[in-house]
Amino acid sequence: MQHNSGVTVTIWIDDGQLQCCGEGFAPGDVVSWNLLEVGPEDFADVVGGDRAAEIDFREEHHGDGDPPPTRLKVLTVTEVHCRYAASSPLTDMSVCRSKAPGGAR
Repeated sequence: MQHNSGVTVTIWIDDGQLQCCGEGFAPGDVVSWNLLEVGPEDFADVVGGDRAAEIDFREEHHGDGDPPPTRLKVLTVTEVHCRYAASSPLTDMSVCRSKAPGGAR
């Protein structure tokens, strides 16, 4: 993504954000997203430390006090898939999930 200032940034967009009320986008589109800064620790367990260090922001539009939207031009799109597995034996109807080792591609 290219920020208004001409700086290229990497933004994580969770599938839940798009499934709920997000709009599709493609390279070349100009979008307006609420961006929250992130650190590598926020995504290291999902995509690994090296890839997580490349992520600058995440898009969020479901929290209280979201920042004002930022206009950006989409340069490229990289899709990430992750496998999940039960993190502990299930003792009731709840499901607890965590990333399966080696699950991110």
